[in-house]
Amino acid sequence: MRQDERVNSATASAPGRVNLIGEHLDYN
Repeated sequence: MRQDERVNSATASAPGRVNLIGEHLDYN
């Protein structure tokens, strides 16, 4: 699993929060 995929999995569980890279996400 690539690091990007791990980040996507983490952010998918917490949409709208800051991901591991520190970028703010606004998915759904």
